[in-house]
Parts: sequence; structure tokens; C-alpha cells
Amino acid sequence: YNAMQYDAMVRMQRRTELILEVTTELSQRVHSYDDIKSIVTQYQEHIGAERASLFVVDKAKEEMKIFTTTEHLNNTVMKLHLDGGIACNVALTGSAIVTNHTRSNPMFNNSADLSP
Repeated sequence: YNAMQYDAMVRMQRRTELILEVTTELSQRVHSYDDIKSIVTQYQEHIGAERASLFVVDKAKEEMKIFTTTEHLNNTVMKLHLDGGIACNVALTGSAIVTNHTRSNPMFNNSADLSP
């Protein structure tokens, strides 16, 4: 059982590394919101997700921009200040936070909630 979990984690890490490589390359070619939306949609389809979001940190402006494929946001870009929330913490530290109950996590930032 542990070997199966380890293998699954290695596959997931490799997939994540590939996505990061592609994102890094594509970031040099992105010129518009439509380009970003296309990239996020392609990732969503590739991994078979119900929805997908791309979080982009702008350290100069001290904000994070969130691009999502969720229909109800109607092609908007959400902006969050980097001073709080789970997503901002992960973006700034590079460390994942795994939680089964996001809303009960003390770092949860209700303004960052993308659910309808």
C-alpha cells in the first residue's frame, strides 16, 4: 500500500513539474487575458478537472491575480492582496497546505472564495 502511494505521489510530482515547465515557457508568450484563459482551459481538460484556476503573483503590486475557468465569473480576474489567505501563503512560501476543511483553517480568506 505504501509503495502504491509513493508511486502515485511520484507521478503527481512529475505531472506538476511538467505543468510548471510548460507554464514557464508559455508565460513568455502570454499577451492577453484570452491567452491565459486558453492555457487554463487546456490544463483543465488535460487533467479532467471540473474547473481550474491559475494564480499569478505580482510582487511589485503585492497582489495575486486569479484566472479561472468557472463560468459564473464571466471572464473576470480576481485580485487579492498578498497579506493573507491560504493561496497567498502557498504562493509566497512555495509550501503546499493540505486541509480537508478549508473554511475552518485559520488562514482561510473568505474574500478569496471562488465558489458561487
